[in-house]
Amino acid sequence: MTTPLVPYPATPKNVNGHILVPSLGFRNEVLKALAAILFFIVTYLLLVAGALGLAALCALGGVGLVILKPMFLTLMVGIGLAGLGVMVVFFMFKFIFKRHTVDRSAFVEVTEHDQPRLFEFIRRLAGETRTTFPKKIYLSQAVNASVFYDSGFWSMFLPVRKNLMIGLGLVNTITTSEFKAIVAHEFGHFSQRSMKLGSYVYNMNQVIYNLLYENEGYGNLIRRWGSASGYFAIFAVLTVHVVNGIQWILGQVYGVVNKQYMSLSRQMEFHADTVAAAVSGGNHLISSLRRIEVAEITYQNTLGFYEENIKNGLKPINLYPQHREAMKEFAFLHHLPVENGLPQVNARSLAGFNKSRITIKDQWASHPSTDDRETHLRSLNLETPSENQSAWSIFDAPEQLQELFTERIFEKVNYDAPVQSVNEVRFSELYKESLQRYQFPDAYRGFFNSRHISAIDLRNLETRIAVDRQPFQELLSEEVLDLPYRENGIVSDLQLVEAIDNGNLNVRNFEFDGQKYQPKNAAALRTQLGRELEEVRRALVDADERIIAWFLAHAGNAREKLREKYSGLFILTTETDTNMKAYTAMQARLMPLYQTMSFAEIEKAIVELKEQELEFKKLLERMVYDPSHDVLISVDQRVKAEEYLSRNWDYFRNKKYLQESLDRLNECLQLFSFVCNEKLFQRKADVLKTQLELVGVPA
Repeated sequence: MTTPLVPYPATPKNVNGHILVPSLGFRNEVLKALAAILFFIVTYLLLVAGALGLAALCALGGVGLVILKPMFLTLMVGIGLAGLGVMVVFFMFKFIFKRHTVDRSAFVEVTEHDQPRLFEFIRRLAGETRTTFPKKIYLSQAVNASVFYDSGFWSMFLPVRKNLMIGLGLVNTITTSEFKAIVAHEFGHFSQRSMKLGSYVYNMNQVIYNLLYENEGYGNLIRRWGSASGYFAIFAVLTVHVVNGIQWILGQVYGVVNKQYMSLSRQMEFHADTVAAAVSGGNHLISSLRRIEVAEITYQNTLGFYEENIKNGLKPINLYPQHREAMKEFAFLHHLPVENGLPQVNARSLAGFNKSRITIKDQWASHPSTDDRETHLRSLNLETPSENQSAWSIFDAPEQLQELFTERIFEKVNYDAPVQSVNEVRFSELYKESLQRYQFPDAYRGFFNSRHISAIDLRNLETRIAVDRQPFQELLSEEVLDLPYRENGIVSDLQLVEAIDNGNLNVRNFEFDGQKYQPKNAAALRTQLGRELEEVRRALVDADERIIAWFLAHAGNAREKLREKYSGLFILTTETDTNMKAYTAMQARLMPLYQTMSFAEIEKAIVELKEQELEFKKLLERMVYDPSHDVLISVDQRVKAEEYLSRNWDYFRNKKYLQESLDRLNECLQLFSFVCNEKLFQRKADVLKTQLELVGVPA
């Protein structure tokens, strides 16, 4: 039986081989990374020598003590001393036995018998990129693809074959040309002999990380040794202090190594992009990189839809066509063109929503930004015609695969109602309804979507603000519609500048509006942004006043009704802000409990949480027993909230967190936030819808 032919996208012609030679920048980063690792190795060897010297002294001291005064006490102390030395030496060498393995529990391995077309495609691509065929090929649900392998100390010296992971969430959102580009990028990391240096640095980085941070097994060993006898406990404590000192020294050096590795990693990404462009065309990698951002958002939105409908028993028959429907809805809402059933995304597509003017080069980022990668790919000037078939065409029996993974994703969900299987058509209807439920009428063009309407003085507003005969839509000029995004951008930039000015964010320099600034300039820029924020907020208040005045002026006999609705909305907005401050304060008190702390720090954090909880309980009680909230709070939620309010809950006892208590607190916090925001949204939606109806403006 012959393997069915797969449409194999074209390869650029006349590719200049020089572009595949690692750049001078890459080679320099390799040398810097190797120099940093050499620095670490020298430091490490000095510490090993110290550890061996300590072990020798401990052993000699223990033996000498026993010889000097043979008795049970000195024997136990001697063994404890020797154990201290052995445990410190073991810490220095434990990484040799550590193997870094990738969790495959969410993966499904496929063979050539299962997927002959996929294997043929990958085989051709491996040949083009001059890399070996993967050891194994796995499928997952992710909107991603990667090449991975289990690594350890010996991986630096022994050849290791790589595995390929292909996420079906990714396959669902790309064409065959884009699939070729993405997998070629992954193969590009291993296609050049010089890239082995990068692989070496990666493995060394893993070794150092294990030495510093992956110490759970070693910690358990220390605890077992210390608890074996009271004589050994003091030596176990001393061992911990010695090891902590060693880790501190190594940690300082690791900071240098890791920073250089991140810089090298960014260069490796550029090189892998070059390889992908040389065999598939840079245009296809660019289009896939841009769409992946939307694909991930909509994939999570699709899963979120089903999570919200667990109570209704909704379960997809096939998640993947539904994910594509969610992408189409996203494209419709954000005015993106759709071709071949997929949103077409570029650098300008969503740029209007991001008004930040600050750029900070992240020295700790392992990947360049998408913008930087696109600039690099376009500079290569390598493009090929598009094969626009879905990447599913590379797979045999794709629908069966989709249904298999759909079942795997939802197999552990416990539904609150009898299960209803949802097909693509039904999902589209329900998903659109869920989106529309949280949308304001199109007439407002998104102006009020993510902001409060300014609380303004309504007295004689329509006479104080000149209202002419202009149509309502003329009030929503592009300049006005841009104001909320400008406000968000300034707030974001102001937070960054404040962090730099306060020393909470350490950077050498940053760019603002394309000009380079030093940290010492942050204070002046902070003042400038503060003034700009005041101006934008005044402009928003002015726009709100003009819009409300227009509706009041055109509402006729219903003017007082509309005025009352706005007054009620402003009161509820203030109340919601107060409630959400209490909610935020509770979250701030809860957050430390999910971090590593000493018992004393935990006890202090619990006291602060309990103090804040007194105010929260008062607000929650008022909410739960308000009859107007009955439609927002389910019977089960009410029962749980009433039980929470009726008891004084402990969250930490006998040096253990009480997870059931913490879960109940989190459930009540989520309920509180939901009711606050839902009530405000409904009131705001009612006002905006009502005023359109009163004056006859189409929604």
